Amino acid sequence: MGHVNVRPAAKLPPERGWRRWLMLLTRINIGLSPDEVYERELHTKIRKIVTPPPGTVQGFQVAVLGLKGGVGKTTVSVLLGSVTALVRGERILAVDANPDSGNLIDRTSRETTSTVAQLVSASASLTGYNAVREHTNKNDANLEVLASADYVDSSREFNGADWDTTRGVVSPFYPIVIADCGVGLHTDATRAVLDTVWGIVVVTDPSADSAKAAGRVFDWLREHSYADLASRAVAVVNHNRPGRSRANVEDIKAQLARDVGEHNVFELPFDEHIEEGGPIDVRLVSSSMRRRVTEIAAALSEWFDKPRPGRR
Repeated sequence: MGHVNVRPAAKLPPERGWRRWLMLLTRINIGLSPDEVYERELHTKIRKIVTPPPGTVQGFQVAVLGLKGGVGKTTVSVLLGSVTALVRGERILAVDANPDSGNLIDRTSRETTSTVAQLVSASASLTGYNAVREHTNKNDANLEVLASADYVDSSREFNGADWDTTRGVVSPFYPIVIADCGVGLHTDATRAVLDTVWGIVVVTDPSADSAKAAGRVFDWLREHSYADLASRAVAVVNHNRPGRSRANVEDIKAQLARDVGEHNVFELPFDEHIEEGGPIDVRLVSSSMRRRVTEIAAALSEWFDKPRPGRR
């Protein structure tokens, strides 16, 4: 029998580090580094196709929650949406679902004065993407943001009916929608969000009080008919200030792991660009921050093709 000559599979060229310099200088391609392989695996997960419930156009919706203000919920919402938009290369929308007029728009680039209130008012006429786009703002990562109404000018708070109208309008055009929620779980808006999302991100800072509050989120979910949602959660310990105790953080992560599993607990490092305030540019945060956020997005992808049964 004759021999069959099989050419070895071509190696993907490295994109950074000494391996890339070696290839540029010598044309010797030794392939991707383990870190590049890992990053590509994360990106593959994030690019998973979102599977809507049968007969619907609803995409993956995720709520970013916390019981204390100032822990970084909005920061996480912007980072998560930006990384997901860059990796997937498609429309991703973050909605300010805070009933008390949140600051999501302050962390992105404002292109329009329109808010979620104007979108709700005009909902009957918003039959195409271009019409919806007139109400959104887009940052440099192509994340679109729907701002909350200005607290001074608004006549009422964002409520559950507003959320239902909003998601009904935007679902056909955005495969992934992120709801940046307020600090309370009992509000009409947050309950409506929890009724519809497929997953949640619970954010805490590295303080004992905030960690206890994060734990109460999971207790509340299990006690209020959202046990299925508690099982679709990731927890984030966000270093919003420099110089926190490592021992304390490890205790907090261990506590959160009892609720979501060790593989779904993530720690975000302190970042000077975010500390500056103003719009967040994901290109300017540290590489370790981008990697952790990429891991969070990859963890959430577990539920991209698993709509919550029996939810509207």
